[in-house]
Amino acid sequence: MYRTDRLLTEFRRLEADPNAWRRGRQAEKLIGRLFRRERFEVVLNAGAGLPRQTDFMATDEKHSFMVEIKWQRKSADIDDVDALVTRLRNAPRAV
Repeated sequence: MYRTDRLLTEFRRLEADPNAWRRGRQAEKLIGRLFRRERFEVVLNAGAGLPRQTDFMATDEKHSFMVEIKWQRKSADIDDVDALVTRLRNAPRAV
């Protein structure tokens, strides 16, 4: 079970990592663990948003989420939104 202080410590460690690629991969794992803790099935590198890659799918009996994690210094722009919309258009209807 994750306690709030442990999550905050993990987040701070990620925040301090200067390697953007590694920081992003570790953030994906952290968020995936949070979904699993809430009893979701997590499928990594899911193809739900083909032809674009999606970080993972999280599903339970009632919900399906397509999860794409971005950790960048700049604000999201129209290209980021367009990439997400493209993934969603290609996702199963339940997502």
